[in-house]
Amino acid sequence: MKALFAVLIICGSALAQEARFFEIPVEGNVTSAIATGDGNNIVHVFYNTNDGVYHVGFDIEQGTIVFPPQAFQLGNPYPRSVQDAEMLENGQWITVVTGYGSQPVNPYLHRAWVVRGLGGQQYQEELIYEEVEDRNEFVSWGPLTGVRIAADPTSGYVVVGVKTGHMGPELAADLYIYPLPPFDYWQSDQTMFVSAQMFHPDTLQLFTVGNLFGTGYDEVDLRCLSACEPTPIFWESYASIPLITRGRQTLAFSDNRLLRLNSDGSMDSLGTTQHTPESWERGCDMHPDFGFAFLTSDGLALQLVRVDTLGNSPASFGIVGWNTMPNSATVNFASNGDLLVAYGLSDSLLGLAVVPWDAPLSASDRIDPLPMSFSLSSFPNPFNSSVKLEYEIAKAGEIELAVFNTLGQKVETLFAGNRLAGKHSLTWSPNTSSGVYFVKLASGKLQESRKILYLR
Repeated sequence: MKALFAVLIICGSALAQEARFFEIPVEGNVTSAIATGDGNNIVHVFYNTNDGVYHVGFDIEQGTIVFPPQAFQLGNPYPRSVQDAEMLENGQWITVVTGYGSQPVNPYLHRAWVVRGLGGQQYQEELIYEEVEDRNEFVSWGPLTGVRIAADPTSGYVVVGVKTGHMGPELAADLYIYPLPPFDYWQSDQTMFVSAQMFHPDTLQLFTVGNLFGTGYDEVDLRCLSACEPTPIFWESYASIPLITRGRQTLAFSDNRLLRLNSDGSMDSLGTTQHTPESWERGCDMHPDFGFAFLTSDGLALQLVRVDTLGNSPASFGIVGWNTMPNSATVNFASNGDLLVAYGLSDSLLGLAVVPWDAPLSASDRIDPLPMSFSLSSFPNPFNSSVKLEYEIAKAGEIELAVFNTLGQKVETLFAGNRLAGKHSLTWSPNTSSGVYFVKLASGKLQESRKILYLR
């Protein structure tokens, strides 16, 4: 098992909240990842590797792993993929995993699971979807795609997605919603995409994009979690990435144009963006109080774009990752509006960016993370005249580097004062008797020590 450490860099101006970037070592190559958090220090990251789905908890203030990587146990080793993740009340988290499931006759049936947990412990696993084939009706439903979780800390959650398959010889797609019972949502079976928002206490807002005989149209359907009828509104806008603001305005993108969709079926343009968001992928997310966030790629650079509910950018687009694994990156709003960008890196590394809504980002500089590990090393050891001490610190601040004997008595203070974050080194040439000594690095509550042997 590799040592658990992390990497951090700080960027941004002193007048705004700063973005933070971490690299977290894990086992296996990360093919995709998604992060969620409730605005506190702990971020939960769910990621896929070639051999399974894992969860890791990370403290973004200390820069340390607090819940070591743990594999989801879903019955067998068939391929799985994390689709979405959100926070519930009291620090609980929820995620949806899709993939194949075990079944005596056909082990390759498409399935979907809801997995819930608290802290580092998974406590509930529920099968919510299974591939269906009805030969009498000539209908077959295969994988569940475009999965999203609509969650409210006090009202619970709903999972929405699109089940894809065939009706006779024709390709088909239809709305899937859990845990609500099935209902007659479309007059056709051509639901292409679906998104949802939950409004406390009992209102679920659904936004779907369908295709009827080659004509794209959008529908917003207000549906209550109690017994009430949906009230659909239609727009022929080819819009995507919908958002219902806290003031109940309906916004959506059409290519790079932000639209306000009015209740009478008309539309107003709020402006255009320099980049076009990727529709319906986890490379975008929405928040009713803030707006839209989506990821774009420019060569090896992964960039973040932010657009508020008025069509403005709270901060310029900029780089949040470098040399990421293809199609591995996702962005997700934390409860406080911070943007959590997770992605895979080569050499068994998981990337995580924590970006406040209005934090500035560089549009051109390559990210070169500083080591986040609080570490101390010595060379050579044993030594006979001098020893080189190298240490790394995560944050700028007061540190002390000192040498102690085997009785715990301080022999010499090598450095005491402020240091910038990053790597530092010095050489100690002792003026004392030979023997065993301990070098101690201390910064606040963090301490690290190394035993060294001095031979004269």
